[in-house]
Amino acid sequence: MFLRLLGSNGARAALGAALLFGCTNEVVTLDPRGGSSAQAIVDGEPSDERDDAVVMLRSSPPDTGEQACTGTLVAPNLVLTALHCVAYYTGGAFSCKSDGSLSTNIPGNGEIGAPADPAKIEVYSGVVPNEGEPVAYGAAVFGTGAPTICRNDFAAVVLDRALDLPIAPIRLERTVERAERMLVVGYGMTEEGTLGERRRRSGVLVSDVGPASDASPTGTAAPRTFVLTEGACFGDSGGPAFSEETGALTGVYSLAAGMSCTAPNVRNVYTRIAPFRDLILKAFEAAGAEPELEPPDPDPPDPPDPTDPDPIGGSGSREDPSCACRVAGGQRSGALAVLFAGLLGAAFAARRFARLRA
Repeated sequence: MFLRLLGSNGARAALGAALLFGCTNEVVTLDPRGGSSAQAIVDGEPSDERDDAVVMLRSSPPDTGEQACTGTLVAPNLVLTALHCVAYYTGGAFSCKSDGSLSTNIPGNGEIGAPADPAKIEVYSGVVPNEGEPVAYGAAVFGTGAPTICRNDFAAVVLDRALDLPIAPIRLERTVERAERMLVVGYGMTEEGTLGERRRRSGVLVSDVGPASDASPTGTAAPRTFVLTEGACFGDSGGPAFSEETGALTGVYSLAAGMSCTAPNVRNVYTRIAPFRDLILKAFEAAGAEPELEPPDPDPPDPPDPTDPDPIGGSGSREDPSCACRVAGGQRSGALAVLFAGLLGAAFAARRFARLRA
């Protein structure tokens, strides 16, 4: 049976470990019985073989402890995810401004540092991840090199073997539009207080889209991010947002703001993958694979402004796109950022992942 957070001393300890490791922070509210007030893939449904390109990642970055996240296979041996899932991360209370810069009163909060040893990144597959050995391990990590969690929270992990699983097409040629509908998938905690089972929710709306580059911050979304309404929650970090129109992967889940995943104004922030085209193609080259690209937009928007040197934000980042040494993601100004990687990871650290039983 699944690890149940409600009324379980071991699960309460695991949740406490998650808070200690900084993969969630104090805006998470707990009931007296040790459960969390938040839910995962909120109001979603069980996943099935349609989502087998979505896998679980478990890693052990330096000084972080075990953490578990979600990722997406885009080649038999290549996974796209959030970089905070495969690198050292310092949690706690902080906020991210609309330009993607970090604000905190506690030095180190919101920063992401050294990457995990690729060989210690484990991949598990299936609706309920398989018992026993992982189906693959990491071989190399490609990350954005950003210094904080407030933007560019993205990584590609080359695996040590090819997996006989579906692969997802990817969106590299166009941006995300407001009011687009997305399918979100992840392994986070359910509304019943269980975790470790893959779930999905369709029809999730894009409510905000960040600017193309650092030079033109507008609105409340950080550069190279987009914001979804209610859907993802704890443990879904790194998980995909798929276009409902084409099935293509458009972004990876980074962070959110608020006391609850079901709050009326919840903002789930995803890092767009199209701006990191060069990094992604380097990862594909290292994997010896070619991407399956999203079909062209049948109703393309107006041509980009010819004076904009970076129409989809691909070179707007000032970070090194060739390494996984540091990373960032985005959130609106004044909002407490909540990172979802560690709840699952700490739970599995307390009760080894291989012991999950259907």
